[in-house]
Amino acid sequence: MSGPIIVFEGLTLNRAGELLCDTAATVWERTVASKLYVRCLEDFVFGVVFGNSISTGKVQDVLPGVAPFKDLSQDLSLNVHELDAGGPAEEQLLIDPDEREIVRCLILDLEGALARDPDAWRSLARREVSGSIHDPALTVDLDDRSEYKFSGRPNFWPDRELQHLVPSIYLSAMTETVKKDLPLPPGTSEKALGAFLSRNVLAHILIFRRYQIGFRERHANGAALHVTYPTRASLVSDHDDATWRVRNYLVPRVILQIVDKSLTRGDFRKELRHLASAGRLDEHRRLLSEALTYQAQGEIDRAEGAIEALVQLSTGEPPDIVRVGNTNRGGRVTPLPIAVRQQLIKREYCESLQKIFHEIAL
Repeated sequence: MSGPIIVFEGLTLNRAGELLCDTAATVWERTVASKLYVRCLEDFVFGVVFGNSISTGKVQDVLPGVAPFKDLSQDLSLNVHELDAGGPAEEQLLIDPDEREIVRCLILDLEGALARDPDAWRSLARREVSGSIHDPALTVDLDDRSEYKFSGRPNFWPDRELQHLVPSIYLSAMTETVKKDLPLPPGTSEKALGAFLSRNVLAHILIFRRYQIGFRERHANGAALHVTYPTRASLVSDHDDATWRVRNYLVPRVILQIVDKSLTRGDFRKELRHLASAGRLDEHRRLLSEALTYQAQGEIDRAEGAIEALVQLSTGEPPDIVRVGNTNRGGRVTPLPIAVRQQLIKREYCESLQKIFHEIAL
Protein backbone atom coordinates (compact mmCIF):
# COMPACT_ATOMS: atom_id res chain seq x y z
CA MET A 1 0.00 0.00 0.00
CA SER A 2 1.46 3.38 -0.96
CA GLY A 3 1.28 6.45 1.23
CA PRO A 4 -1.82 8.63 1.49
CA ILE A 5 -2.80 11.58 -0.65
CA ILE A 6 -2.41 14.80 1.32
CA VAL A 7 -4.85 17.50 0.23
CA PHE A 8 -3.71 21.05 0.89
CA GLU A 9 -5.30 24.42 0.30
CA GLY A 10 -3.30 26.82 -1.85
CA LEU A 11 -2.86 29.27 1.03
CA THR A 12 -0.95 26.68 3.09
CA LEU A 13 1.42 25.86 0.25
CA ASN A 14 2.12 29.51 -0.47
CA ARG A 15 2.93 30.30 3.17
CA ALA A 16 5.30 27.32 3.36
CA GLY A 17 6.86 28.39 0.07
CA GLU A 18 7.33 31.98 1.24
CA LEU A 19 9.14 30.78 4.37
CA LEU A 20 11.30 28.16 2.66
CA CYS A 21 12.21 30.39 -0.31
CA ASP A 22 12.54 33.63 1.71
CA THR A 23 10.09 35.60 -0.42
CA ALA A 24 11.15 39.24 -0.06
CA ALA A 25 7.61 40.61 -0.33
CA THR A 26 6.43 38.84 2.85
CA VAL A 27 9.34 39.22 5.30
CA TRP A 28 7.40 41.60 7.59
CA GLU A 29 4.28 39.42 7.49
CA ARG A 30 6.33 36.37 8.42
CA THR A 31 7.58 38.22 11.50
CA VAL A 32 4.18 39.39 12.77
CA ALA A 33 2.43 36.11 11.88
CA SER A 34 5.25 33.69 12.69
CA LYS A 35 3.03 31.06 14.33
CA LEU A 36 0.89 30.91 11.19
CA TYR A 37 3.91 30.39 8.96
CA VAL A 38 5.43 27.73 11.21
CA ARG A 39 2.09 25.91 11.31
CA CYS A 40 2.02 25.92 7.49
CA LEU A 41 5.63 24.74 7.37
CA GLU A 42 4.78 21.87 9.72
CA ASP A 43 1.76 20.90 7.64
CA PHE A 44 3.84 21.01 4.47
CA VAL A 45 6.66 18.89 5.96
CA PHE A 46 4.03 16.41 7.18
CA GLY A 47 2.65 16.12 3.65
CA VAL A 48 6.04 15.77 1.97
CA VAL A 49 7.45 13.28 4.47
CA PHE A 50 4.42 11.12 5.19
CA GLY A 51 2.33 11.52 2.03
CA ASN A 52 2.66 9.72 -1.28
CA SER A 53 1.45 12.72 -3.27
CA ILE A 54 0.10 16.22 -2.75
CA SER A 55 -3.19 17.46 -4.14
CA THR A 56 -4.26 21.09 -4.00
CA GLY A 57 -6.67 23.64 -5.34
CA LYS A 58 -5.46 26.65 -7.29
CA VAL A 59 -2.25 28.11 -5.89
CA GLN A 60 -2.40 31.83 -6.66
CA ASP A 61 0.69 33.99 -7.13
CA VAL A 62 1.56 35.91 -3.94
CA LEU A 63 2.08 38.94 -6.19
CA PRO A 64 2.12 39.15 -10.00
CA GLY A 65 5.08 37.04 -11.04
CA VAL A 66 5.89 35.96 -7.46
CA ALA A 67 5.11 32.25 -7.09
CA PRO A 68 7.14 30.77 -4.20
CA PHE A 69 5.37 27.43 -4.19
CA LYS A 70 6.01 26.89 -7.89
CA ASP A 71 9.72 27.43 -7.22
CA LEU A 72 9.58 25.18 -4.15
CA SER A 73 7.78 22.31 -5.88
CA GLN A 74 10.32 22.34 -8.69
CA ASP A 75 13.21 22.42 -6.23
CA LEU A 76 11.85 19.46 -4.27
CA SER A 77 10.60 17.57 -7.36
CA LEU A 78 7.20 17.24 -5.70
CA ASN A 79 4.39 15.11 -7.06
CA VAL A 80 1.69 17.83 -6.96
CA HIS A 81 -1.74 17.59 -8.57
CA GLU A 82 -3.41 21.00 -8.88
CA LEU A 83 -7.15 20.37 -9.11
CA ASP A 84 -10.34 22.33 -8.78
CA ALA A 85 -11.47 22.43 -5.15
CA GLY A 86 -14.45 20.29 -6.15
CA GLY A 87 -17.94 20.38 -4.72
CA PRO A 88 -20.77 22.65 -5.90
CA ALA A 89 -19.99 26.13 -7.16
CA GLU A 90 -20.20 28.90 -4.59
CA GLU A 91 -23.40 30.24 -6.16
CA GLN A 92 -25.00 26.81 -5.70
CA LEU A 93 -23.99 26.68 -2.06
CA LEU A 94 -25.74 30.00 -1.50
CA ILE A 95 -29.06 28.81 -2.93
CA ASP A 96 -29.05 25.30 -1.47
CA PRO A 97 -31.06 25.59 1.82
CA ASP A 98 -29.01 22.99 3.70
CA GLU A 99 -25.64 24.35 2.58
CA ARG A 100 -26.72 27.92 3.24
CA GLU A 101 -27.54 26.97 6.82
CA ILE A 102 -24.09 25.40 7.25
CA VAL A 103 -22.44 28.55 5.90
CA ARG A 104 -24.65 30.64 8.17
CA CYS A 105 -23.52 28.66 11.24
CA LEU A 106 -19.86 28.99 10.26
CA ILE A 107 -20.27 32.76 9.92
CA LEU A 108 -21.90 32.99 13.32
CA ASP A 109 -18.94 31.07 14.81
CA LEU A 110 -16.41 33.60 13.52
CA GLU A 111 -16.12 35.17 16.96
CA GLY A 112 -15.04 31.83 18.39
CA ALA A 113 -12.75 31.14 15.43
CA LEU A 114 -11.08 34.52 15.92
CA ALA A 115 -10.46 33.71 19.59
CA ARG A 116 -8.96 30.34 18.67
CA ASP A 117 -6.47 31.71 16.11
CA PRO A 118 -6.38 35.52 15.94
CA ASP A 119 -3.00 35.69 14.15
CA ALA A 120 -4.22 33.64 11.20
CA TRP A 121 -7.32 35.80 10.71
CA ARG A 122 -5.38 39.06 11.02
CA SER A 123 -2.87 37.82 8.47
CA LEU A 124 -5.68 36.93 6.07
CA ALA A 125 -7.25 40.39 6.44
CA ARG A 126 -3.93 42.14 5.79
CA ARG A 127 -3.20 39.98 2.75
CA GLU A 128 -6.63 40.43 1.20
CA VAL A 129 -7.02 44.17 1.80
CA SER A 130 -3.46 44.93 0.64
CA GLY A 131 -4.30 43.36 -2.71
CA SER A 132 -7.15 45.81 -3.24
CA ILE A 133 -5.82 48.78 -1.31
CA HIS A 134 -6.20 51.18 -4.26
CA ASP A 135 -9.67 50.01 -5.30
CA PRO A 136 -11.83 53.16 -5.65
CA ALA A 137 -14.73 51.26 -4.06
CA LEU A 138 -12.91 51.45 -0.71
CA THR A 139 -13.57 55.20 -0.58
CA VAL A 140 -17.34 54.86 -1.06
CA ASP A 141 -19.90 55.03 1.78
CA LEU A 142 -22.87 52.66 1.33
CA ASP A 143 -25.19 51.30 3.99
CA ASP A 144 -25.74 47.93 2.29
CA ARG A 145 -22.55 45.83 2.27
CA SER A 146 -23.82 43.72 -0.61
CA GLU A 147 -24.12 46.76 -2.91
CA TYR A 148 -20.38 47.37 -3.18
CA LYS A 149 -18.71 46.46 -6.48
CA PHE A 150 -15.05 45.67 -5.93
CA SER A 151 -12.87 45.46 -9.01
CA GLY A 152 -10.95 42.34 -9.93
CA ARG A 153 -12.57 40.17 -7.27
CA PRO A 154 -14.28 37.34 -9.17
CA ASN A 155 -14.38 35.16 -6.05
CA PHE A 156 -16.54 37.62 -4.13
CA TRP A 157 -20.18 36.62 -3.90
CA PRO A 158 -22.31 39.43 -2.42
CA ASP A 159 -25.10 38.34 -0.11
CA ARG A 160 -26.98 40.87 2.02
CA GLU A 161 -28.16 38.49 4.74
CA LEU A 162 -24.91 36.58 5.24
CA GLN A 163 -22.68 39.63 5.08
CA HIS A 164 -24.73 41.34 7.77
CA LEU A 165 -24.46 38.23 9.97
CA VAL A 166 -20.66 38.56 10.21
CA PRO A 167 -20.10 39.30 13.93
CA SER A 168 -19.25 42.90 14.72
CA ILE A 169 -16.38 41.79 16.99
CA TYR A 170 -14.76 40.09 13.99
CA LEU A 171 -15.20 43.09 11.70
CA SER A 172 -13.97 45.50 14.36
CA ALA A 173 -10.85 43.44 15.00
CA MET A 174 -10.05 43.06 11.30
CA THR A 175 -10.73 46.74 10.55
CA GLU A 176 -8.45 47.78 13.42
CA THR A 177 -5.75 45.42 12.11
CA VAL A 178 -5.69 46.76 8.55
CA LYS A 179 -5.91 50.39 9.68
CA LYS A 180 -2.94 49.86 12.01
CA ASP A 181 -0.78 47.71 9.75
CA LEU A 182 -1.47 48.88 6.18
CA PRO A 183 -0.83 52.24 4.46
CA LEU A 184 -4.48 52.86 3.61
CA PRO A 185 -4.97 55.79 1.20
CA PRO A 186 -6.64 58.96 2.52
CA GLY A 187 -10.40 58.78 2.28
CA THR A 188 -10.66 55.02 2.88
CA SER A 189 -14.16 54.38 4.23
CA GLU A 190 -14.79 52.22 7.29
CA LYS A 191 -18.10 51.15 5.77
CA ALA A 192 -16.28 50.05 2.62
CA LEU A 193 -13.69 48.15 4.68
CA GLY A 194 -16.50 46.42 6.56
CA ALA A 195 -18.17 45.48 3.29
CA PHE A 196 -14.90 44.20 1.84
CA LEU A 197 -14.00 42.18 4.92
CA SER A 198 -17.48 40.70 5.33
CA ARG A 199 -17.64 39.68 1.69
CA ASN A 200 -14.10 38.30 1.78
CA VAL A 201 -14.74 36.12 4.82
CA LEU A 202 -17.96 34.87 3.24
CA ALA A 203 -15.94 33.87 0.15
CA HIS A 204 -13.32 32.24 2.41
CA ILE A 205 -16.02 30.12 4.06
CA LEU A 206 -17.73 29.22 0.79
CA ILE A 207 -14.45 27.98 -0.67
CA PHE A 208 -13.87 26.00 2.55
CA ARG A 209 -17.20 24.24 2.05
CA ARG A 210 -16.23 23.45 -1.54
CA TYR A 211 -13.01 21.88 -0.28
CA GLN A 212 -14.87 19.84 2.32
CA ILE A 213 -17.48 18.54 -0.10
CA GLY A 214 -14.96 17.95 -2.90
CA PHE A 215 -12.67 16.02 -0.54
CA ARG A 216 -15.54 13.85 0.66
CA GLU A 217 -16.63 13.07 -2.90
CA ARG A 218 -13.13 12.27 -4.17
CA HIS A 219 -11.74 10.40 -1.18
CA ALA A 220 -14.73 8.96 0.67
CA ASN A 221 -13.15 5.56 1.36
CA GLY A 222 -9.53 6.10 0.41
CA ALA A 223 -6.29 6.89 2.16
CA ALA A 224 -6.34 10.68 2.04
CA LEU A 225 -6.14 13.57 4.48
CA HIS A 226 -7.38 17.14 4.05
CA VAL A 227 -4.95 19.46 5.85
CA THR A 228 -6.97 22.61 6.42
CA TYR A 229 -5.54 26.15 6.38
CA PRO A 230 -5.39 27.56 9.96
CA THR A 231 -8.21 30.12 9.55
CA ARG A 232 -10.59 27.44 8.32
CA ALA A 233 -9.32 24.92 10.86
CA SER A 234 -10.28 27.39 13.62
CA LEU A 235 -13.89 27.23 12.40
CA VAL A 236 -14.03 23.60 13.47
CA SER A 237 -14.03 22.92 17.20
CA ASP A 238 -11.02 21.03 18.50
CA HIS A 239 -11.48 17.29 18.77
CA ASP A 240 -9.21 14.42 19.74
CA ASP A 241 -8.07 12.62 16.61
CA ALA A 242 -5.37 9.97 16.38
CA THR A 243 -4.00 11.27 13.08
CA TRP A 244 -3.56 14.80 14.42
CA ARG A 245 -2.03 13.52 17.65
CA VAL A 246 0.66 11.75 15.67
CA ARG A 247 1.15 14.76 13.39
CA ASN A 248 1.58 17.09 16.34
CA TYR A 249 3.96 14.71 18.05
CA LEU A 250 6.17 13.61 15.16
CA VAL A 251 6.47 16.64 12.87
CA PRO A 252 8.46 18.91 15.23
CA ARG A 253 10.90 16.05 15.75
CA VAL A 254 11.24 15.49 12.01
CA ILE A 255 11.91 19.22 11.54
CA LEU A 256 14.54 19.14 14.30
CA GLN A 257 16.32 16.34 12.44
CA ILE A 258 16.34 18.45 9.28
CA VAL A 259 17.47 21.61 11.07
CA ASP A 260 20.34 19.74 12.76
CA LYS A 261 21.83 19.14 9.29
CA SER A 262 21.09 22.61 7.91
CA LEU A 263 22.67 26.04 7.99
CA THR A 264 20.49 27.76 5.39
CA ARG A 265 17.03 27.48 3.85
CA GLY A 266 18.66 25.83 0.86
CA ASP A 267 20.12 23.17 3.16
CA PHE A 268 16.69 22.70 4.75
CA ARG A 269 15.08 22.14 1.33
CA LYS A 270 17.87 19.74 0.34
CA GLU A 271 17.52 17.68 3.53
CA LEU A 272 13.73 17.64 3.22
CA ARG A 273 14.00 16.38 -0.37
CA HIS A 274 16.48 13.71 0.72
CA LEU A 275 14.33 12.57 3.65
CA ALA A 276 11.25 12.30 1.45
CA SER A 277 12.96 10.39 -1.36
CA ALA A 278 15.43 8.13 0.42
CA GLY A 279 12.91 5.31 0.88
CA ARG A 280 13.41 5.20 4.63
CA LEU A 281 9.84 6.33 5.25
CA ASP A 282 7.94 3.87 3.06
CA GLU A 283 6.72 1.91 6.07
CA HIS A 284 5.69 5.14 7.84
CA ARG A 285 3.60 6.09 4.82
CA ARG A 286 2.04 2.65 4.63
CA LEU A 287 0.95 2.80 8.28
CA LEU A 288 -0.48 6.31 7.93
CA SER A 289 -2.32 5.22 4.81
CA GLU A 290 -3.69 2.24 6.71
CA ALA A 291 -4.82 4.43 9.59
CA LEU A 292 -6.64 6.88 7.31
CA THR A 293 -8.34 4.09 5.38
CA TYR A 294 -9.57 2.44 8.57
CA GLN A 295 -10.73 5.80 9.90
CA ALA A 296 -12.69 6.51 6.71
CA GLN A 297 -14.34 3.10 7.02
CA GLY A 298 -15.29 3.70 10.67
CA GLU A 299 -12.87 1.07 12.04
CA ILE A 300 -11.54 3.32 14.77
CA ASP A 301 -9.79 0.63 16.85
CA ARG A 302 -7.80 -0.56 13.83
CA ALA A 303 -6.99 3.05 12.92
CA GLU A 304 -5.64 3.64 16.44
CA GLY A 305 -3.60 0.44 16.14
CA ALA A 306 -1.96 1.65 12.94
CA ILE A 307 -1.20 5.02 14.56
CA GLU A 308 0.39 3.31 17.58
CA ALA A 309 2.53 1.22 15.22
CA LEU A 310 3.55 4.41 13.39
CA VAL A 311 4.62 6.09 16.64
CA GLN A 312 6.61 3.04 17.69
CA LEU A 313 8.28 2.84 14.27
CA SER A 314 9.15 6.53 14.34
CA THR A 315 10.58 6.57 17.86
CA GLY A 316 11.91 3.04 18.20
CA GLU A 317 9.94 2.65 21.42
CA PRO A 318 6.41 1.69 22.50
CA PRO A 319 3.82 4.46 22.06
CA ASP A 320 3.64 5.15 25.80
CA ILE A 321 7.43 5.42 26.24
CA VAL A 322 8.89 7.80 23.69
CA ARG A 323 12.50 8.89 23.57
CA VAL A 324 12.25 12.70 23.40
CA GLY A 325 11.54 14.34 26.74
CA ASN A 326 11.84 11.28 28.97
CA THR A 327 13.63 11.63 32.31
CA ASN A 328 16.22 9.11 33.46
CA ARG A 329 16.14 8.33 37.18
CA GLY A 330 18.76 5.88 38.39
CA GLY A 331 18.81 4.02 35.12
CA ARG A 332 15.03 3.88 34.86
CA VAL A 333 13.36 5.74 31.99
CA THR A 334 10.22 7.44 33.25
CA PRO A 335 7.62 8.20 30.58
CA LEU A 336 6.04 11.64 30.81
CA PRO A 337 2.64 12.72 29.52
CA ILE A 338 2.71 13.83 25.87
CA ALA A 339 1.81 17.42 26.78
CA VAL A 340 4.81 17.61 29.11
CA ARG A 341 7.14 16.07 26.54
CA GLN A 342 5.97 18.62 23.99
CA GLN A 343 6.79 21.46 26.37
CA LEU A 344 10.26 20.06 26.98
CA ILE A 345 11.23 20.33 23.31
CA LYS A 346 9.38 23.58 22.64
CA ARG A 347 12.27 25.90 23.52
CA GLU A 348 14.81 23.82 21.59
CA TYR A 349 12.43 23.64 18.65
CA CYS A 350 11.79 27.40 18.50
CA GLU A 351 15.48 28.26 18.84
CA SER A 352 16.40 25.78 16.12
CA LEU A 353 13.83 27.19 13.70
CA GLN A 354 15.07 30.73 14.27
CA LYS A 355 18.60 29.70 13.28
CA ILE A 356 17.33 28.96 9.77
CA PHE A 357 14.35 31.31 9.50
CA HIS A 358 15.82 34.44 11.07
CA GLU A 359 12.73 36.60 10.62
CA ILE A 360 10.32 34.50 12.65
CA ALA A 361 9.52 35.51 16.24
CA LEU A 362 8.10 32.70 18.36
